[in-house]
Order: sequence, then structure tokens, then C-alpha cells
Amino acid sequence: MNIAVFVLSFFFCSLTFAEKNFSIPEVIKFADNLSQKFKYEKSEVIDTLSAANYRQVVIDNISKPAEKILSWGEYRGIFLDRARLENGKIFMKDNMPDLKRVEVEFGIPSEIVAAIIGVETRYGKIMGSHPVLDSLATLAFYYPPRSSFFKKELEELFLMAREEKLEIDALNGSYAGAMGMGQFIPSSFRRYAIDFDFDGNRNLWEEPSDSIGSIGNYLYEHGWRREELVAIEVDTNCEIFSERDSIESTSSRMLYKCMQKVPDREKILNRMVLPLKLAVPGGYEYWVGFWNFSVLTKYNRSNLYAMAVFQLSEALKK
Repeated sequence: MNIAVFVLSFFFCSLTFAEKNFSIPEVIKFADNLSQKFKYEKSEVIDTLSAANYRQVVIDNISKPAEKILSWGEYRGIFLDRARLENGKIFMKDNMPDLKRVEVEFGIPSEIVAAIIGVETRYGKIMGSHPVLDSLATLAFYYPPRSSFFKKELEELFLMAREEKLEIDALNGSYAGAMGMGQFIPSSFRRYAIDFDFDGNRNLWEEPSDSIGSIGNYLYEHGWRREELVAIEVDTNCEIFSERDSIESTSSRMLYKCMQKVPDREKILNRMVLPLKLAVPGGYEYWVGFWNFSVLTKYNRSNLYAMAVFQLSEALKK
């Protein structure tokens, strides 16, 4: 790269990032790494990042996610409303051929895929208005608790944009950089997004078919077990049940005495399960999550999220 061009780019970037409180040495290090590993022009990376805007709202949102501050009763009220259920049934009717293909090819129930899209984006109606470049740059360089993770996602964004021939500064998504109907972060897009309608593009923004297939592929690759249980509600208050939003599992044998009213409870012995104690108005609900429940937590590492998807999927079946 022409040294004069680099000096000018660095100077411009320094002024721009200084105004936004970005750490310039970190930006230059990031550009160096991308150049060395993936043959990007350093000036191209710096120029792209110089156009990014620091967004305090991104820091504010990621510091207090709903899964961490809401009870199950509050969380459920947001995601299991009548409009989401009614629109979900319309979405399933309109996209049933692709949903059935996911069932056949990946073993994922159609209502599970529909519920994920419903919880994530209200079936594509709210896919996020944050510029993804801004969000990931802000989190990569100004959110120390997870800066390593988001620097990796920023790297993946550059690669995704190049591979898919997308304008990197034209992509919008969530405050955490998730995109499309299913809210894939860049690394998930590159690994799990598929061209389910065979038109030559992986378009998770405008083509429900690709989003449906990609979600099915994601769950399949994370170990979804065909025709197995997700979760069951139990009548108990055993001490082993905890309000912690933990995804740690335990042996179902330890819960055997707690599950007196579960039909065919012997069939679930010796499995690893998740005991769930969920706060609702007036008390608690007690649930046991199985393997497929834990797979849902791979999509979003929260028991509340997985339970919202499961319960919406159950409602969509009726």
C-alpha cells in the first residue's frame, strides 16, 4: 500500500475514531490482522471502520438484556401475545412447503422454526434498524467484557460481505449485530445459512425460504434429535429446581421423585435434563427441559428464550 495513502488514512481514522472514543491502536491491529489473514488491503479496512459510528444505545442494550432482567412471567407476556400467535399461523400457512421440507431434511418440527422467527423478528416484520457495522465496531472496541467475541464477529462481517457480495455499510440488524428473519450473527451466517430455494443466494432478509432452511440447518448442526421431547411441566417444588438462568444439566434420576404426575416417567430416566423454576405472578412454574431444549439455548443462551420458543411452538400446533 502506498505509504502516503496509509498515513492519510490513519490520520483521518484517528480523527474520526477519537471523536467516537474508539481505541485507534486496536483498530490498526484489527486492520493488520485482517490484511495478513485474509488478504484485505489495510487501507480498505481502515476506511470502512472510519465510517462506523459509535453507538451508546448498543452498549446500553447489551448491558441489560431482557433475559437477565425480566421474570418468566414478564418475558412470556412479551413473546406469547395474541398477535404473534395469529401472525405465526398465517406465516406457517404461507410457508408450509418449506417448513415441511425442514421437517423431512433436518427433522426439525415446522412449528419450532416458525416460533424462532416469531420470537426473533415477528416473522420478519422487525429485523432491527441498527447498522451492523456500527454495532459490531462499537462492541468490538468499546465493550471490554466481550471485546474478543465481537472482534471475531466484526472479522466475520467483513468476510461475509465479501463472500456474499454485500455492501457492508448497508446491512441493518439488532444491537448485537444479528441479521435477517432468524437473526444470524455473521459467524452463524457463514457456517449455517443455506440457499434453501436454490436461487444462488443466501438471503435471510427477503426470502423466507432461506431463513427457514437456515434455522433448520442450525438446529440440526447443533444436535437436534428428531421426534424427541423438548420440555414438560411438572408439579413439584424440589430443592434441585433453581431460578438461575442456567443451562447446566443434571441426571433425570435425581428428579424422579419430583415427577410423580408425568406420564411414562420411566421413559425419561437416565437422561440429562434441565430443572427449571420460572417465576410467574403468584408463584412459580416448574419444568424439565430435555436435550432439544438445550439445543434451543444454543440459538440464544437463555432458558427464558428457549421456553418462549417452545411454548409459542406448542400454541402454533393448536
